[in-house]
Amino acid sequence: MSEIKPLLIAALLTLPLAAVAETPPPQSGFSDQVIQKPPRTETSRLLETQRRSGEPEESEIPASIYVDTQRRSADTFRRPIPETMREDTTRR
Repeated sequence: MSEIKPLLIAALLTLPLAAVAETPPPQSGFSDQVIQKPPRTETSRLLETQRRSGEPEESEIPASIYVDTQRRSADTFRRPIPETMREDTTRR
């Protein structure tokens, strides 16, 4: 009979552990899934290559063309927005 008590005590002590092991863990706000990065697109690969290449030694367009383009762009913002969006075919 004295041998049964330690076995009974051991069985009673392991019973709660078995019950806990079968229950799901409490929700903690974290996922058990591994997040993987989406595959890189061709565009993102090309942009990364361009970022790493650094600044060009020379400009791709002459400075005079760049300045003229900036002036034309600024002029478009000085004109009022037309009432209707139709092509303007008249010369000013």
